[in-house]
Amino acid sequence: MYWPAFEPLTLKPTIVSDAPASDRPSTHASATARQNQEQTHVITSGRPRIIYFAIPSLDYPRNSRIRAYLAETGADVVIPDLGIDHQGWKGTIRRFFSLVKESRGASVIVLAEFGTKYALPAKILARFRGARLIVDGFVGMYETHIGDWADHSPSSLKARLYRLIDWVAFRASDLYLIDTEVRAEAIRSHYSLSRLVMSLPVGAPSWAVPAPLRDPAAGKLRLLYYGNYIPLHGTDTIIEALTDPRVREAVSVTFIGDGKLRARAEQLVVERGLSGIVTFVDAVPSFELANAIARHHVVLGVFGTSDKAGSVIANKVWQGLASGRMVITQQSKALLEIAQYCGPQLRTTAPGNPVALADELADLVGQLDPGTDWVFSGAAQALETYVEEKYSSLRLQLATWQT
Repeated sequence: MYWPAFEPLTLKPTIVSDAPASDRPSTHASATARQNQEQTHVITSGRPRIIYFAIPSLDYPRNSRIRAYLAETGADVVIPDLGIDHQGWKGTIRRFFSLVKESRGASVIVLAEFGTKYALPAKILARFRGARLIVDGFVGMYETHIGDWADHSPSSLKARLYRLIDWVAFRASDLYLIDTEVRAEAIRSHYSLSRLVMSLPVGAPSWAVPAPLRDPAAGKLRLLYYGNYIPLHGTDTIIEALTDPRVREAVSVTFIGDGKLRARAEQLVVERGLSGIVTFVDAVPSFELANAIARHHVVLGVFGTSDKAGSVIANKVWQGLASGRMVITQQSKALLEIAQYCGPQLRTTAPGNPVALADELADLVGQLDPGTDWVFSGAAQALETYVEEKYSSLRLQLATWQT
């Protein structure tokens, strides 16, 4: 999952209000509309008050889309003041003071995707306020720190702590959100508890729309990676695939983003003699990704080997498809949820296999024709319709709680 570097929040408590435009609201809000909504500080009486707590960034795709949808259903979505030093204990205290203050009159408290560690106190507060607690389990502690990063042994005390945090988050929730049906089924099976689990797809932001390929006459196949260089992405697999003689002389590659493993990727590019075809660019604001995608033929997805890599559909996969570009990513059960809408626009390879990826790239090199525009428009609307249908379940659940 990619996102540009997070910026610390310095918000006043923010209230997002928007009456539903129809009986079935769209999950896409324009960037301008969202900005206007997030600058609104007037509560509209009579509407459900929803607290959205512990967000990493106002623009992070996951919470941004869910918040926009909640606002479009007619709720007042309130974002408490999280402070600047939100990583330290003082910032944590300020967070909770703000949460306690802003939760008065709330019917729902939502814990954002990086906020599962706050589930227990949030549940206590929700019970005190007579509110429901929604937990977004999009980023689990154990799967991230142990499954992806392998920071500690699975039998270590830290690993047990992460498992406990994830379990408490699930146990405390009145509704537990996740991003694919594969992960939803795994959660139900693992915990065997009677809890509502709902799959809300990541989807694509409003800036991701089919756009003409810029400079279509350029001779090489242009590949785009963007992300935070997390193990999920499998950048080593991408780089090794580029060493294939069928590929290295026929492609140019842009890597956008920053992260702990970027230095390793840069070193590997040098060691493999790929500096002439690979360009590294620092992280950019999300809206600039549209321009980057428009300059490339292919968006590269995820190629990691962890369980999570095989159960998610990454932000950039959704964004690349919605932007009308060919997307190559690894095979997974999760992709079966959307494959029927994508056709030849979505190509898959064996997980963590640079040879398989090189085969796909070589095949595309063979199809490169200056007369082909490389823009696919069919999947974008079909995928958006699918996402909207999945989100309608959230609206129905909120309506049930209000009756």
